[in-house]
Amino acid sequence: MAKKKAIVAAAKEAALEAVKEIPFVGSLIEGVRAYHESIDEEQRQLFVDAMASRLDRLEQNSDWYKSSDGQEFVKKVVATGLNAEYADKIDYLANALTNGPSLGQQQAKRLKYVEMIRHLSKASLEVLATCVAHPTGTGQVMPGSIAKTLGWNPSFVDACVRELFASGAFSSVVDWFEHGEMAPRQRFNEGTTATTQVTREFAAFVSRGGE
Repeated sequence: MAKKKAIVAAAKEAALEAVKEIPFVGSLIEGVRAYHESIDEEQRQLFVDAMASRLDRLEQNSDWYKSSDGQEFVKKVVATGLNAEYADKIDYLANALTNGPSLGQQQAKRLKYVEMIRHLSKASLEVLATCVAHPTGTGQVMPGSIAKTLGWNPSFVDACVRELFASGAFSSVVDWFEHGEMAPRQRFNEGTTATTQVTREFAAFVSRGGE
């Protein structure tokens, strides 16, 4: 298997070198490589700077970060933070890393929230923060009200709300009975978007202040 992978890699490299001989293509490929390298370095620096600005809180929980759960969590967040795909969410990831210890023994929830940051757009995370900062009396999410607060197009905000709903950040079930059958205690009609404990907890997880 290892020999086969080495042969495939060598073939790809040989093909790349052949393509680079075509006029203009070689300089284009090297330009793209240089661009990615500069972006990678810039992102690493941004992530380091984000960590440095939160150093006090990180040091307060240094023992937890050394634990097995802490190490697993740190590796997942840092790997995400250094991925160019998530460059626009570095601050949210830095906040998550800082707030990780606040969830105690709930490692599954910590890792789930990192996955949610990965899959949600930055715009949706901004909508989430605005929704939690300006709650409605019933808990139902009102895209028009959020749009007015943000100064965004209501249709765009609605798209973000639907994205958050699909991720589990919003739900039609607002509260649950915690004993017996674990049945819903308070809910809206199916498909109605509302805030839940997860909404508030996740919003705190990705915020600078945390809980």
